[in-house]
Amino acid sequence: MNLNSKISRIYGPVSSELKTVDQRLKDFAHSAPDYAKPVLEYAVARPGKRVRPVMTLLCANVFGDVEDHPIKMAAATELLHLATLIHDDTIDNADVRRGADTVSKKWGNHVAVLIGDYIFAKSAVMVCETGNTNVVKRFAETIMELSSGELKEYFDIGDVSCDLSGYWDRIYNKTASLFATATESGAVLAGANADESERLRIYGNKIGMAFQVMDDLLDITGNSDQLGKPAGNDLLQGVMTLPSILFCVQNPDDNSVKTFLNNPRDFSIIQSFTEKVRASSVIAECELLIHQYCEEAIDQCKSLPQNKASRALITLVEYLMARES
Repeated sequence: MNLNSKISRIYGPVSSELKTVDQRLKDFAHSAPDYAKPVLEYAVARPGKRVRPVMTLLCANVFGDVEDHPIKMAAATELLHLATLIHDDTIDNADVRRGADTVSKKWGNHVAVLIGDYIFAKSAVMVCETGNTNVVKRFAETIMELSSGELKEYFDIGDVSCDLSGYWDRIYNKTASLFATATESGAVLAGANADESERLRIYGNKIGMAFQVMDDLLDITGNSDQLGKPAGNDLLQGVMTLPSILFCVQNPDDNSVKTFLNNPRDFSIIQSFTEKVRASSVIAECELLIHQYCEEAIDQCKSLPQNKASRALITLVEYLMARES
């Protein structure tokens, strides 16, 4: 199946609902106070692949026609994701996101933080409008987990202890938790039973873990044009990710990272280090882990009702893991 066919198979079952989600995001920006409107319109006008709302809508669609509550949840998950990106870019002093200036670059850090908070609050309002207290509780927990993951990453800057268990906890909190909430909530709001909802929570979790490992791998193997942000950015920020951790564990005498942290303006050290990682077995090990997570995600779909939506969930796994950026 070629790329266009995969995209059509994924987005096709929920194309009309996704248009409604996009319109609600635009309406949210347009209805903001005049002083906030330009920033919000700029923020929502640069969509990515809309992966999280698509997952919410597909998981709901597995169990029948999608009504209003899953659409609200899909919009809320996208807003929550957008808010975290704005805050991340502010913390990282990033200038570029998806090939355009970040909100913090264009309006400054103070505006970026406050706009991120504003978007967080709107996402919570949307979830409350579903009227499902379990979903509201899970969404609140997800915000805590996202914040915890970002805090952990911040406090780990410069830490070269290569703590793998800490790494897994961090990427669950900062990435996989929102994927899991997106998928589980879509199922719950569509009337799925407890077993089906749990399967889709696990599905989202596994995709989220694979997605973050892939992101970390691309930071080593990709380039700036592919990524929409500087290549090697994690190491430049002093953040150890899986490829770096595995390489350092396997090569304890290599002091490249420690040397760079003592000379953070010497980018040639990072360039040399990434070249060594690319030439090592670490890349294949990371790819194997990604594959395992993907297979575990697909396994969760096998006992679901078989229809276009459940088949699209499997295609989505294949598509995300074949991505170049």
